[in-house]
Amino acid sequence: MAKTKTKKATVKPIEVVIKKPGYGKALKGITVQFEGFENLVTDENGEKRPKMVDKLGAFPMGKNILESLTRTLKKFQLKISKTKPSSVKKNGTKYNVCLSDADYTKMKSGVIDETADVKNDIIRKRFSILYPKYYKVSGGTFYRAGTLERIIPESGAVSLSLGDKSRVRKLYSSAILSGLSKSSVTSADIARERAVFELSTLEAYADALEKKITSTKDEAEWQIYIREHILNLKEEYIAKEEKINTSIGRTSFPDFLLISQDNFLDVLEIKTPFTPLVGFDKSHNNYYLSTELMKAIAQAEKYIDQVSAAGLELEKYISKRLKLPFGVVRPGGLIIVGSEKTLDELADPVQAKEDFRRLRNSFKNIKIITYTELLIGLRNRITILKQLKGTTTKGKILVKKAAKKKKAAKKK
Repeated sequence: MAKTKTKKATVKPIEVVIKKPGYGKALKGITVQFEGFENLVTDENGEKRPKMVDKLGAFPMGKNILESLTRTLKKFQLKISKTKPSSVKKNGTKYNVCLSDADYTKMKSGVIDETADVKNDIIRKRFSILYPKYYKVSGGTFYRAGTLERIIPESGAVSLSLGDKSRVRKLYSSAILSGLSKSSVTSADIARERAVFELSTLEAYADALEKKITSTKDEAEWQIYIREHILNLKEEYIAKEEKINTSIGRTSFPDFLLISQDNFLDVLEIKTPFTPLVGFDKSHNNYYLSTELMKAIAQAEKYIDQVSAAGLELEKYISKRLKLPFGVVRPGGLIIVGSEKTLDELADPVQAKEDFRRLRNSFKNIKIITYTELLIGLRNRITILKQLKGTTTKGKILVKKAAKKKKAAKKK
């Protein structure tokens, strides 16, 4: 006798109504179906629901999934199924969306504590694979908050490719600095962010410079180093121009010029930290500027005269190059030379320092600074930035405490 096939009883999906206030008005009242779930909870009204769904209808990533479907399909019925594959079928003006439990599990795995933006990215990317007709494939991969913190050591000691550096710059610009344009951001917030960023570079510069001052005697090496780093070491300068001789006719110019923040020129002379600053005159019992320093001053003055003589021609050239208003009235000179150590080693260091400062201040258009002063300037900037960083943080804590006190007082 032939056996008759018996149909399996169809288990009706469990329907859950979204009542969670946090889901928002647009999602309130939407019904979500759960099919094939066996681990159920029965509430006080006798209604059953999957264990992962709370009594107000909320479930992991539920809000993000429903918001995504609302934006793309408008009218829909969502079913999360343990027995059927993911699909979308149009029924009149409404879409029946089936999301398999396997695909749902992949989306929610490991992202419960992520931000809403990350969850939305995960959903869009997954839906573009499951429902390609309705969701376009995302152009890039999503970023999970905390990824950098997990993979980059606290010391920051990593080797970056050119591509890495480009992405880091874009990250800093778009993810951090863009937030500083909001109306709620204070000048203290901007100062703190600037301090955090500048500290990471200035401290490295200062440490490298301090080590180099005590070890490098080669003038050619110092020429390369200062020319490369001068805009970072002296923040009053905003640009530099090199090899101008090859660009403006036959006029003779110094091959390196600095443009200051007020759009004027300085010529630069570079000696070493070991260059003597002063010599001693026994007959008059005082110190005079050393022969090496006087040669540098004479060379700087010669360059200043050359620049002044062709001021209009040079002004047009640099204005065109930098696309900035520019004026060459009377250029100045900057000489970086010697160090405090060369003065400390003399017979009378106190008098040597006093005479050196008096003598260098007698030059109207030429600034003479030592490598020690260059380093001190950097260290002072670092100190101020640290104070800005620390003070701002304390200020924020005090503001938060004050707000809490005010809120507590209102309750009373």
